[in-house]
Amino acid sequence: MQDRTNVGNLNKVLLSYDNVWWDQKVGMFTILPTSRDNLDLQAAALEDVLANCTILLASSAAPSGLPGPSNSLLAMVGADHGKALERFSRGEIEQALHGYISKRLGQPDAPKPNHSFYSRWHKQQFTRGATTTPLVVGEENSPLDFIELSRPLWSGALNFAGEHTDFDRKWSKS
Repeated sequence: MQDRTNVGNLNKVLLSYDNVWWDQKVGMFTILPTSRDNLDLQAAALEDVLANCTILLASSAAPSGLPGPSNSLLAMVGADHGKALERFSRGEIEQALHGYISKRLGQPDAPKPNHSFYSRWHKQQFTRGATTTPLVVGEENSPLDFIELSRPLWSGALNFAGEHTDFDRKWSKS
């Protein structure tokens, strides 16, 4: 089972602003790549990494029914592009990502963020990634892999959580 479970990245960058400069009515949106160059992501410039990936954005200013909307954008960058982000400092990512997003949203002069945070899942000693993918197209696998992944280890001292441990949700026919 372990040899069929892949660990991937979904790094998140939170950009906080004094004021919302994007459309407040939109909760989630996607920025598609502007380039499809065949890059060496572990050597490419940050601007090239961003231009070659899909970025999912979540606006915490959008009406959600939850208390306390804020002036923040959460950018999610996955797979090898997410891993490539980990080569750069928080300040470098804040500056480059803000510039890229504001330009792509038609607001190149948008005010800069007042704070940022980003995850570095691949560098985390105990996870080495943020997502699991037990079912890979073209490999021998089974829905029972999810049950195996949900079992505790070390006599119950180590338990796992997340969508990959929820057999009923993955395979129900609702």
